[in-house]
Amino acid sequence: MKVNYCKTVSTNRGSLITPEALYDLAIQEYNQHAPQGGQYYEIFDTNETLVKPHFDYERYVPIDDYTMDTADKFLESKIEILRKAFKVDKNQIAVAKDCRKVLKKDTDFIKVSFHFVVKGKKLKMTDLRVIASQLKDPDLDLNIYRQGINKFRMPYTKKSPKDKDSILRPLTDDTRETFKNHLVSYIEGCELIVAQQEESTPQTTKRNDTQDNQEKGLSKADLERITGETVIGNIKRESRWYIFDIAKLHCGVQH
Repeated sequence: MKVNYCKTVSTNRGSLITPEALYDLAIQEYNQHAPQGGQYYEIFDTNETLVKPHFDYERYVPIDDYTMDTADKFLESKIEILRKAFKVDKNQIAVAKDCRKVLKKDTDFIKVSFHFVVKGKKLKMTDLRVIASQLKDPDLDLNIYRQGINKFRMPYTKKSPKDKDSILRPLTDDTRETFKNHLVSYIEGCELIVAQQEESTPQTTKRNDTQDNQEKGLSKADLERITGETVIGNIKRESRWYIFDIAKLHCGVQH
């Protein structure tokens, strides 16, 4: 199976390539120490293809609050969230890291940033957005779950030439053979999954008609006077509206 890629985020024109050939392109420009790398993005149309579950987590930490284990703790906490959400082992999640110093509003921060891809699963982008939203995590970028044309940066590459310290380093699956695990549109052999909608359980209390009407402060006589109509059956109030049970009105027709 081949994937589509493009060399800048500003284009929607892609080229088909195998994961192994794409790895070769990316690795020849990669230098983690400089840091140096090309710009390579997967490009895919979510109206036409399924994707692996993928997540872009980031947090801006004031540089004075950043310690040696800040990124590690962040990483482990997010892996645990995804492991539970998809019921997978830790080694079934491909991870890439792009933590770097950035200037934001004249203040120095460390941008703690990780990409995660769940291996062996595929789903619709609409389902993936549901799952990501249900995680309710402020560190999760939900803007990547667009319908239609999408791009996702791959390991060994820079975000942009202007972001001089940016380089996305793979922490797992860093060989030519396993590089495909980071590619979200490479879904060969993956299991189809769907999102489970959250269910809300309404709280209900049994009540009799007399209690209901007394607490509303209106009797049938009150409503008949207000509406000028004969009220037959039960009445209920929801917000500012009164609902009448008119199934037994004098016309005899079930309404």
